[in-house]
Amino acid sequence: MAQRIKSPYFDKQASHCNGFNDWVILVGDKARFAYFKNGKEETAGQAEEWRLFQLAYRIPNERYPVILDSKQFNQIDRLHLAPEEQTSIKIFQVGEIPTMHKDKDDLRTRLLMNLAKHNPKSLLLNGLIMQCKERISIQN
Repeated sequence: MAQRIKSPYFDKQASHCNGFNDWVILVGDKARFAYFKNGKEETAGQAEEWRLFQLAYRIPNERYPVILDSKQFNQIDRLHLAPEEQTSIKIFQVGEIPTMHKDKDDLRTRLLMNLAKHNPKSLLLNGLIMQCKERISIQN
């Protein structure tokens, strides 16, 4: 079995989250821009989309989401997406998630299968995989 690697910003979120808080994952080709204004690290949490998520879902200011963009898509099966003891996971699709293959190899399916396998204590897996572009204007 291949070694699992922590997903981007896993440790930053873990430092401000416990098993009963919502664990937040942004996934899609625009995920980085939804959290970092203009995609720049020094603007963490300043993007308009993130502010709207915070208001709508009462996400605290100190929360740093796991961000899965096109760089991680081919590694999704190896990524440690959330702590095993996490009971609530919110997944927000921001932009497109490419269909890599059909059926069981679809990226959405692989993401949810990863969480189901490695997060057995998740009582509430919020499949909020939503097309944010329909509700929020995403700008590059």
